[in-house]
Amino acid sequence: MVVMKIGCGSNWVDVHIATHAHNPYCSLGAIDGAFQMTLTQSGSYAIRSGNHRLMPNHYIFIYDGNKVTNVYQRKYDNAMCLVGLITCDLASLVGLAGNFD
Repeated sequence: MVVMKIGCGSNWVDVHIATHAHNPYCSLGAIDGAFQMTLTQSGSYAIRSGNHRLMPNHYIFIYDGNKVTNVYQRKYDNAMCLVGLITCDLASLVGLAGNFD
């Protein structure tokens, strides 16, 4: 997983988060996903772009001190996702927004 700051202002930051893992049993595909999220100092978040393959289970959260805010949870769709990209659909993450304080 790679997290990069891609922009910022006086009270916000944009981050790009990407994950990519090859299937050790099949070289045809990978479990991957990426998204861009804006976080504000006032405690809001918004996913501006991104998607992920429907395998494995996915969980995106924001940890702020002692508080965990659930942003996204999804169980895997189909074990066929382990075979390759053509057998595994994408799920969009665009439009997820909320508060974490």
